Amino acid sequence: GLAHELRQPLQAISLAVENAQIASEQYGDTELERRLLRIAAQAERAGKVVEHLRRFARGAEDAAPLEPVRLDALVEETLLIAGGALRHAGITVETDLGDPAPVVRGQLVPLEQVLTNLLLNARDALTDRPKGAPRRIRIVASVAAGGVARLSVSDTGGGIAPGVLRRLFEPFVTTKSAEVGTGLGLSICHGLAQAMGGTLEGANDEDGAVFTLTLSVWTVADALAERAAAE
Repeated sequence: GLAHELRQPLQAISLAVENAQIASEQYGDTELERRLLRIAAQAERAGKVVEHLRRFARGAEDAAPLEPVRLDALVEETLLIAGGALRHAGITVETDLGDPAPVVRGQLVPLEQVLTNLLLNARDALTDRPKGAPRRIRIVASVAAGGVARLSVSDTGGGIAPGVLRRLFEPFVTTKSAEVGTGLGLSICHGLAQAMGGTLEGANDEDGAVFTLTLSVWTVADALAERAAAE
């Protein structure tokens, strides 16, 4: 519903800009054209965020097949949704996704849901840090032996208490108050990872928490099988 309500004024803005651009071309005004292009670009960007919000809320179909997902595209799409909240909290996001980034067997929307949950959990942990303490999230992708790819999300939030870490993916286990979290997010993410044939693990390093999502790499055999199924 929210996506629908936002889409209508964005479409009106885009249409108004198009009409103004036509008038600008007819009567000539370079500065006006430059500003209209800027407005059109921002309206297009907002429209993409709305589309991602709509798709994110709808989720993936239960019987949807696994497909190739580029991890750099996954991170870019997720930051469209969560990036504003991270910037507002004064958090720096660093990425190291490889060149080229790994391509995994998965589903884009559930993976967006997993990554969004991990990023917002890291945001919450970093928000509680003392003033002046580093607030940083690092997203790293790599390919490991055995045809698997790993996507890790680490933060400088100080880490997870040992008692919670042992039960991290159990339902209703959380360090947040009832007003902030239900304790279901990581449990759901764990289930989504398993449904795509992957794993989700949590640990601590010297700076904070590290969550690692492991998925199978999309192979040539996968591509050939997909092509055969489509024919």
